[in-house]
Formats: sequence, structure tokens, C-alpha cells
Amino acid sequence: MKDVITLIEKISVQDQFQEQYLKGILDTLTDLEKHSLADIISFFKAQGFDLDYQTRAYILIVQDTMKEQKYFFDHKKYRYSTYKEVAGHVYDDPEYMRLYMVGLILSQYFWNIHRSMMRHFREITKGVSGKKYLEIGPGHGQYFADAMQNMHFDEFLAVDVSATSVEMTKAFVAHTLKNSSVKYDVIHKNFFDFDDSAQFDAVVMGEVLEHVEDPLSFLKKIRSVASENAFIYITTVINAPAIDHIYLFRNRDEVLDVVNRAGLSVVSYKEFTPQPSISVEKAIRKEYPIDIALILKR
Repeated sequence: MKDVITLIEKISVQDQFQEQYLKGILDTLTDLEKHSLADIISFFKAQGFDLDYQTRAYILIVQDTMKEQKYFFDHKKYRYSTYKEVAGHVYDDPEYMRLYMVGLILSQYFWNIHRSMMRHFREITKGVSGKKYLEIGPGHGQYFADAMQNMHFDEFLAVDVSATSVEMTKAFVAHTLKNSSVKYDVIHKNFFDFDDSAQFDAVVMGEVLEHVEDPLSFLKKIRSVASENAFIYITTVINAPAIDHIYLFRNRDEVLDVVNRAGLSVVSYKEFTPQPSISVEKAIRKEYPIDIALILKR
């Protein structure tokens, strides 16, 4: 835990707001989460990303998000609306993408909204089984690794448009499941290039819809590759500006509408706000970020 404490101290020195925000953060984590966080920090160090780098990565994602939040509150829209506008300085920039992914995985433990989503995913995927599992946009790879530990499939496949994310996911899974014999692959590919005849018994896509120009087409593609009784788990965000968010959902009805138009049915959904004390209704009224997780079926 020494590195975890040192990392929090380094972040706090650089950002007074984070100093207050992260005070007592370890008390909100379970013992397993503390162990996982310590292991992630150790993994990054082994990859050549020391504590100073990890501090810079976390501060970067905080500052970039705050900058985009200010733009959103001032203009009532996201700064960018096309993939082309963000690809060059995010997905196609290996240096930025590594910093972004390191900062993002740390936010899974430091940010209440991301931590709640992580716990939800781990809970609802326990024991889900089938032949083929597909994850779209694994990013840093934590959810993909969690799926391989919690779910029972003959094969696991992840696909990402970012070569840097593919590289990081491969390394993270190899580290996390070093003694596992589970069959898996992570490929650099556009999801739309998948043959529709490829059928998967589980399709997972965490916070990708807000990164694409046409969520409807994306969801239709998911429906086409999902088997008849597939477990489909999708998350996205509402009023949540970020450096690479281009599609703005303003409320849950807009999310549910595009899901229905794609020919998918909602089995259940759950919404998460930045803090437990903030209700979903207040978050909508104040235009605070909301994460929404949906279990869908064909």
C-alpha cells in the first residue's frame, strides 16, 4: 500500500482540489479494491510508468475533464461532434493515449461514479457463461480482465480502434491473468469491419457510444453480432463532457430511445451520479454527469 499512499500524496501536492477530494479515499475502498489498485500501480511501474508519470496521467484526465465541463456549462454542448476532430490528438497520439488510459484506470478507484460502475459490472457478470464473449473498446483493459475472471466463456475477444489501447489491454490482461489458461485475443480493428455472421453469446461495450457520431448504427451492429439469447451489457454517459466525447445524451429517454430504435430491448438499467447524495433527478436538473448501465437483449 506504500505506493498507493505515495501516489495520493503526489497528486495532492499538485492539485489542491484533489487533495480534498482524495482525503480518506482509501476508507471507501474494499480490501480487494485496495489490493487491485496497489497491483495496478505496480503493473504500471513495471511497464516503465513511475509514480511521477502516474501522477501526471491522473492530473491530466482531471484537468482535461474540468476544462470540458466548463465548456459544456458555458455552451450547453460538447466541444467536439465528429470523430475526426478528436482522433488526431487522442486515439492516434500514442503518448497522450497512454497518459489518458493510465489516468482513466486510476479514476476507476478514485472517482465515486467510476467506482460504482466497476462494482456494478463485477456484480452482474458473476457466473454469466457461453461460448464466445466480445468486448468493444476495452481501453485500458480492466473490464476485459474482470470479465475473464468473473464470466465463463470458451473464448474472449476484445476489439479497439486505438492501437495504444490494444497494446495496453494485452499487457494488463497478461499481467492480471498470468496463471490463467483462458483463451483470449485483443485485436486492433474497427468494430464495423466485423462480419455479421460472427455470433457472440455476450457483447460488452463500456462507455463507447458517446465517442461515436452515430450511436444507432453502432447498436444495430451489436445486435447483428449478438446471438439470439446473448447477454448484452452497454454503458454510456449523460451530460458528461470529456476530451473525446462527441455524442451528447441529455437524459435517459434519449438513451433508451436509440436502444429501442436499434431493435434491442432493455432488460434493466441503473444510473450512477457523481456522489451518492446527488439524486438522478437533481443530476438531470443541474446537468451533472450521469453514467447509465443497461442490460439488453435482442
